[in-house]
Amino acid sequence: MNLTQQDQEKIISFLGKNEKAYYNPKVGEMMTTKILVIEPSKTLADALEIMVKEGFKSIPVVDKSTNQLLGVITDRDLRTYCKSIFNYTLKEVMDTLAQHKISDILPPFHLCQKVKEDTLINESAKILKQVNINCLPVVTNDNQLSGVITRSDMLDHLIRILEPLE
Repeated sequence: MNLTQQDQEKIISFLGKNEKAYYNPKVGEMMTTKILVIEPSKTLADALEIMVKEGFKSIPVVDKSTNQLLGVITDRDLRTYCKSIFNYTLKEVMDTLAQHKISDILPPFHLCQKVKEDTLINESAKILKQVNINCLPVVTNDNQLSGVITRSDMLDHLIRILEPLE
């Protein structure tokens, strides 16, 4: 192929722009929209049951009437309030968790890590890494929950990039 230097630069520039958009999409293009949520009036035992049943490590906490994100409850939060399974029976552990409402332990909203739908995946990945969390709620401008983006979603995307389907 006999391309001039200028043509080569145009091709690189053209491909680079398209590939960057493909490789670094917005969160709204990748987020999971079918999500389980929990209300702040539920107990930590309720949260644990959902997490175990569904295989989740975190659940967004929302006001059901407005779909406003209030925060996220994680497996780490539950362990903080949980008696050791090695020293207590499962019933005692669950009874302890049932004594605490999610609203009692939910961190202040301004500490909740979240992103908007137009946030790029690389920025979301940096937040997950820096804060050492597995899931980011995705919100609208008025903090209504629209989805979640997880480390698994990002790993799936990386696999698609590195091993595209034929």
